[in-house]
Amino acid sequence: MRNPLPESGDHPELIRVVAVGAPVGDDAAGLVLGARLQTDPPPTSEVRVRVRPGLGLLDDFAGAAAVLVVDAVRSGAAPGTLVALDLLAAPTTRARSKASSHAVGVADAVALGRALDRLPPRLDFLGIEVGSTVPEQAPCAAVREALDAAEARVRAWVRAVRAGLGRSAAER
Repeated sequence: MRNPLPESGDHPELIRVVAVGAPVGDDAAGLVLGARLQTDPPPTSEVRVRVRPGLGLLDDFAGAAAVLVVDAVRSGAAPGTLVALDLLAAPTTRARSKASSHAVGVADAVALGRALDRLPPRLDFLGIEVGSTVPEQAPCAAVREALDAAEARVRAWVRAVRAGLGRSAAER
């Protein structure tokens, strides 16, 4: 029988970018960026695109030395603003309760991964601030314009992580 929560398996050099979102207005920002990155992935990295992955993110965390999650965010900043977080250092409490497993987000997956000791050694987040999440509407101009800057940040993150993988934590 397959273990439903397999051990992560060591891949000390694997760098993974996981672009997530929903195909709804600006919330598609992560998906659009992920599709761009899959077409021309950053060297030495793996790119995955996931529509509303929920707790499936735990599978995306497994086996990687470093993971960058890219998603739309709503923090109150102007649409198109980029938000970067170290998910291992960030609190994982939720501001609201959820009654459905369909609404499981990145913070929920990180919280469960932390509780199960299933997080990669490095776990970062790059958010693209959203404006509208109207169904069947393309991302707004500000979000579309932010995609180039977000792609550059992802590529810079991969380079920085790759440069630091050969060093001890004290040297980074």
